[in-house]
Amino acid sequence: MKVISNLLEELSDILHKDAISFDGLEEAIIGYGSKFPEENVLVYSAEKIIDVLMEKHNISHGEAIEYFDFNIAGLGLGQGTPIIVWKLDEA
Repeated sequence: MKVISNLLEELSDILHKDAISFDGLEEAIIGYGSKFPEENVLVYSAEKIIDVLMEKHNISHGEAIEYFDFNIAGLGLGQGTPIIVWKLDEA
């Protein structure tokens, strides 16, 4: 997606030099962030990742969550590892 690649290009000066992006999940990027003392990395919405997985792979919600849990959420790839956030339910 050209818009996403432009976004990643624009963020290149802001992000950690080794910041990782998840291939095919660009639509789930919601911003960038960090935790002190690390540099900025991409921030993804867990819900959007699951939605993208369901759509792109034509799988059920349960299958998408299982894939997400085993192949994305548990990745620890160093300081460039993206942050994945879950939206809190409103009370």
